[in-house]
Amino acid sequence: MNLYQESVIVAEEERQERSANGMHLQSLVWIFVVCSVLGVLLETIFCYIFKGYLECRQGVIYGPFNQIYGFGAVLLTVLLHKLRERHVMMVFTVSALAGGLFEVVCSLVQERVFGTVSWDYSWMPISLLGGRTNLLYMAFFGALGVVFIKVLYPLLCRWIGKLLQKSKNALTWTVAALMALNLCISGVAVARWMERQNGVPAQTKIDLLADSYYPDEILQNIYPTMVRVSQ
Repeated sequence: MNLYQESVIVAEEERQERSANGMHLQSLVWIFVVCSVLGVLLETIFCYIFKGYLECRQGVIYGPFNQIYGFGAVLLTVLLHKLRERHVMMVFTVSALAGGLFEVVCSLVQERVFGTVSWDYSWMPISLLGGRTNLLYMAFFGALGVVFIKVLYPLLCRWIGKLLQKSKNALTWTVAALMALNLCISGVAVARWMERQNGVPAQTKIDLLADSYYPDEILQNIYPTMVRVSQ
C-alpha cells in the first residue's frame, strides 16, 4: 500500500467518524430538521400544559418546523459534542450560557430584520437584556442541553448514520433545499406582513404574491405570539 492509498483510507475513516459523531455537514442538516420538529412538539405541549389550549408554534409557513430549535440544536452539537463525556454540571453551564446568548441574538435579529418580537420576559423575575432572556429559561436551556447531548444526540447519530448509508447524498440535499426555500418564503411573507401593518402598499410582483397567498389572517394563525415593536 503506497502513501496515497493510506492517506485516502485515513481521510475516509475520519469522514466516517465525523459523520457518526454528528459533525458531518449532512448529519447537521438532519439534526436541524429533526430538532426543528421536536422543538415544535415540545413547545406545543408546554403551551397546552400552562395555557390550557393548543397554539401553533411553527417557525415557518410550511410544516411543523421551528428553525430556532433547529439552529439551537446545531449550535449545541458544535459546542458540546466534545463535552458529552464530561461532568453534567459543565454541560449544563455551557448549554445555559449558549442558550441564553442564542435567544438574545435571535431576538435582536428578528427585531432588526422584521421589526417584531416573539417573546419578552421583562415581566418575569431576573430577566436580562430587556427581557430577551432570563435565568429561568437559561436553566431550562441548560437542562435541555444535558438531555440533548447525553441522551438524544447518540440516538440521533446512530439513526442518521443508517439513513446516510441508505440514502447517500440525494435525500439530504433535497431536504436541505426544501427547508431553505421554506425559510425564504416564510421570511418574505412575514416581512410583507409587517409592511402591510405599516400601511406600505405592494410595489413588486413578489409583494402582490405575498399579499395573495399569505394574508394577515393566515400569518396571524401561524405566528400568534409575534408582535410589532413599538416605533
